[in-house]
Amino acid sequence: MIDYDKIRKIHSDTVRVVTDAGRVPNNSTFIYVSNGLYVKAGTPYHIHYTSDLQEHFMTGAKHSVTSRIIRKIREKTNFQLYTENRGKKYTILEPPKVKYIPNTNDYLEGSFIRFFALKLDSEEPPIEVNEDFESPLYVVHKIKWTISGNKLLVKRTNDRNVERLKLQSPRLKKILANKLEYYIEPTKSDLQETLQKLGLGGVARDKDGNLVKPEAGNAPTNEEQTSSTTSNVYQTQNLPSGFNAGSGPPPGFGTGGSGGGGGAGGY
Repeated sequence: MIDYDKIRKIHSDTVRVVTDAGRVPNNSTFIYVSNGLYVKAGTPYHIHYTSDLQEHFMTGAKHSVTSRIIRKIREKTNFQLYTENRGKKYTILEPPKVKYIPNTNDYLEGSFIRFFALKLDSEEPPIEVNEDFESPLYVVHKIKWTISGNKLLVKRTNDRNVERLKLQSPRLKKILANKLEYYIEPTKSDLQETLQKLGLGGVARDKDGNLVKPEAGNAPTNEEQTSSTTSNVYQTQNLPSGFNAGSGPPPGFGTGGSGGGGGAGGY
């Protein structure tokens, strides 16, 4: 039995028709609405879309007096899925935003990598995250951050890396204003302070940490300087007054027999 009343109602509400929409793929995909029997595989059908956002299948590549209403039973079409979920709102869960804090190993290495996430299609400021952060809603930028060493060099290095990071997005310009963030000023040990007071702060060490004796030509130690100065004083005190190193040995100062003869000639 053909449902003529339903067909007329569908036609009166139709806003779009898709002719020759396809063929029934097998014997268990569509049924006739009027009697519930399966539609034979290979049967052509067309589709009516109505003003109440409904989708109606009918037999025949185009509508005719023999067309009958059929219904898909195995799966829902994309149109059915859309209309059933129309108006619903979905919230994509954002991953946790965990900021990384440098540890002891990072300070021994002298630097670590920082990560900043920018939300797509948004003007929200960047957020600092760790390396495990991952989300299709964000794009993540990274920067190498120095935290130990010479203070001036650390600041210059971080400043240079920040400038490079800013080139990737204008929204990154307002971050990392403190170029010495996480930096710790190195402290001197008691041993280092004692060595500096003794003038040995710059003396090299061997692989075992022992001080290495300066090679010839290097500055002498304090003890060597004192010994040399004392020897020079003694030598100066043994010379007669008026001696000038540029005029040669004074009268009466000579070596061997010639020195003695010179002395006798003076009498």
